[in-house]
Amino acid sequence: MKIVFMMILFTVSVLADDKYGTLIFEDKFERNESQETKDEPGNGWQTNSKSRAKGNKQTDLRDGHIYVFRHEVADHAATIKREIDSLQNGTIGVKLKFADKKDVIYINIADPQEKSVHAGHLLHITVRPNNVMLVDLKTGQMDLKIRPAYRSKT
Repeated sequence: MKIVFMMILFTVSVLADDKYGTLIFEDKFERNESQETKDEPGNGWQTNSKSRAKGNKQTDLRDGHIYVFRHEVADHAATIKREIDSLQNGTIGVKLKFADKKDVIYINIADPQEKSVHAGHLLHITVRPNNVMLVDLKTGQMDLKIRPAYRSKT
């Protein structure tokens, strides 16, 4: 199963197995970009800046962190994503820092091979400075049998 992460973060660790088991992916963003005009997150990460922000930079690597922001011309929130192979049961750890108390971070877990849901969406996590919300998309609004009713608000 390939999992696609779309998130705003500083550091991410993905561990497989029971109770924090074996580390299968970690990125501390301790690298430099070769230029400062386009997104260049590296290590397999991709952004939506080309399609959603007219190519304008929406990520910046500094001091071992990735800073993600929405460019003023963007028509969608800034997104970074990365595929991680072979995660079935696991733990995701994210260290983050909010610049403002109004900030929000969305984490989507998706498996493009899962055809019972729209675009492989499985789980949506919303993180705010004062709360965290988990939404099961696989048996909820992204389930292809439920999605039409959800979209028509019926």
